[in-house]
Amino acid sequence: MRAATSVMFLLALAPALAGSGANTFDFGRVGPLRIGMTQAQAEQALGSRIKLTGLKKTRGPMDCGMGDVRIGSATVSVLFDGNRLQQIGFSDPGIRMSNGLGIGSRARDIERVYGKSAPYQDPGRPSRVWSDSNLYDENDHRIHVDPPLPARNGKGFRGAKPPGIQFDFGPLSPESKVKEISVGQDYAEGCA
Repeated sequence: MRAATSVMFLLALAPALAGSGANTFDFGRVGPLRIGMTQAQAEQALGSRIKLTGLKKTRGPMDCGMGDVRIGSATVSVLFDGNRLQQIGFSDPGIRMSNGLGIGSRARDIERVYGKSAPYQDPGRPSRVWSDSNLYDENDHRIHVDPPLPARNGKGFRGAKPPGIQFDFGPLSPESKVKEISVGQDYAEGCA
């Protein structure tokens, strides 16, 4: 009886233990969510429904939908395109990479880990770390980091670009701090 009670306790605790990675992110994932998941897979990973807005349904899978979900104590934004999770965004300082980078990290910290960023040139850029400014506010800057070469196969993603990480700042200097992070595909405004 005691063994059965212990097993039941561990089974009940399993979701909490599995969620211990909820406060981490990396190329292609935030907590239990992975870029390329269907909505059903994402809901199963979260253990809750995802309410999406902005859906445009034509023939086949949905064209686009966005919503907010809880991962641990953080709220993150999700964007589905073609019924696949394409982008996850957040501004919660509690979500970090295993190397410590996250909201509040400085631009120099990102470049220390990934190398100096080069100005954006074109999608065929040789640099894996590049920077640009917001389309609507040239004082809003971003540093983009593409995944290491083995992960750059682009399978399961809309478009040819594999999922990277975008660190958003205000004016860019070595001391600028990250305000927002997006993991996945680059979208300018919603599904555009």
